Amino acid sequence: MMRATITTVAAMLAVLAFAACGGRSTIGGAPASPSSVARGNAQVSFTIKLPSATASSAHRATPQYVSLGTQSATVTVTPAGGTASAPVAFNCASGACTGSVQVPVGSDAFAFALYDAPNGTGNRLSQGSATQVILPNVANVVNVTFDAVLDHVVVVPSTTTIVAGTATQVLVNVTGIDPDGYQIIGAGTWSDANGNPVSVSIADADLQGGGSGATALAVGTFTASGGTTLTYNGNSLIQTTLTPTSSEALPHPSISATITYQASFQRYVVPANFVQDIITGPDGAVWVSTQSPSGLVRIAPNGTMTTYAFGNALIDLATDGTATIFVNDGNSGNGIIWAVPAAAPASRVSYTATAPISSIAFAPALGKVATFYQNSGAPGTGTIGTFDPSSHAFASSGSISDSTYIPVVSGTNAVYANVGGALQSINLSTFVSSSLGATYDFYSGGIDSAGDLYLCTNAFGTSVEYLAVGSTSLVNAAQSPANGPHLVAPANDGSVWTALALGDGAQRLVDGVLTNAYVLSVSNVSSVVIGPDGNLWMTQSYTDSVYKVVF
Repeated sequence: MMRATITTVAAMLAVLAFAACGGRSTIGGAPASPSSVARGNAQVSFTIKLPSATASSAHRATPQYVSLGTQSATVTVTPAGGTASAPVAFNCASGACTGSVQVPVGSDAFAFALYDAPNGTGNRLSQGSATQVILPNVANVVNVTFDAVLDHVVVVPSTTTIVAGTATQVLVNVTGIDPDGYQIIGAGTWSDANGNPVSVSIADADLQGGGSGATALAVGTFTASGGTTLTYNGNSLIQTTLTPTSSEALPHPSISATITYQASFQRYVVPANFVQDIITGPDGAVWVSTQSPSGLVRIAPNGTMTTYAFGNALIDLATDGTATIFVNDGNSGNGIIWAVPAAAPASRVSYTATAPISSIAFAPALGKVATFYQNSGAPGTGTIGTFDPSSHAFASSGSISDSTYIPVVSGTNAVYANVGGALQSINLSTFVSSSLGATYDFYSGGIDSAGDLYLCTNAFGTSVEYLAVGSTSLVNAAQSPANGPHLVAPANDGSVWTALALGDGAQRLVDGVLTNAYVLSVSNVSSVVIGPDGNLWMTQSYTDSVYKVVF
């Protein structure tokens, strides 16, 4: 915004001088020859002083309101009860725009506009209007407020990288750009080329491993260039995108900004020599199975660890999501499943199967634990089964030759298995299998919140395959032969994470597309899960270490 002053002397001559300095101008006046002015009118001469050129950049900044791109101006005068005059254009030269118009004595409405081309053509850069009674024989002062014509907005945060997990604040500048690429600096309001006021809303969208609302803007709507503060609360977060949206159509798209979050680590050393599986429990804690000694370790949200020693060699874990953790005791002769109440782990109960159990998963809609039995007499031959926590009954299908169990249960209570190199979907109620026609050596998998299936190939992982709901065609989502996508952890935001068993990292995928890749400096990952805090948790094979990775 810039306020200009129009001064008339003896109702005969006014000189308008826009001294574009600090967003405000000072206007002076001098009388003209009486014979040159018609009775009842004053000839008003205008002088608009332009700012001197300064060093430029991609978005050139000038503290003055009058744009460096100004080449001409127009003025329209409308007397009270009268008809608006045709716009009078006057061009700019030698650092000023000069011209004159006849102004009736009395109430007059002044409308001004500045352009980036001669004769009032090209892009309109600014505009202003005011109504003032012009009196005879006195010096009249008219204050004119000019609003910038907004071409687009640029959002610039003070930093584009934040350490995840540490609460902080970031200053965010929202700057208007005029049609010639100059920054609009100082107090004022934006308008479009038609004079309509323009407001711009800034939306902060968080890309997270889970949860929502990790950031908030102190001010979200702007009508002029200014700044605000983005507050980050320290929750799990990958990136924040700040996107401007204008109330009126602008000539060019506004420029958004993205803040990324560097992963940070927290290591938990558990009282065991060999950590195994990891899950998010129904109690809001992270649970880890261990060997040597055998047992469970509960990691509370505040980091407190509690150990529960039992069993022979606990392998993988599952939960019903409401009260119970199921544990596969893998080194027992006939196979054992432990049912462990999360609220009272000491009240755990064991149930003996008819054969050793290799893997388990929970089927929510069926309310049963899916089990896979690896026949000791015929490697590569297995049996799919279930365990009913209510009746404590085990059920199973016949042997499925050349099969590898993938402990993933779909929303339709189908469990997946690699049978003879082909992916099979096996109904846990009828044990009837259906081929999905894929010929890969699958090792592990996971399902995102939309029900899409992700599968890691080979024991050490060479790629991640993606199978959308209703499709039988696998799509290669991420191929990392040197790194080895190894395990899949579904997140709450619709994405999935894969741990890189050989490459010390992790990958984030959405709808079968790799969106983020990180080097995490944690090798030999044996299991991964998205914790109740939205962070990625992982166990490190053959060690006593559990890691929380904050994005």
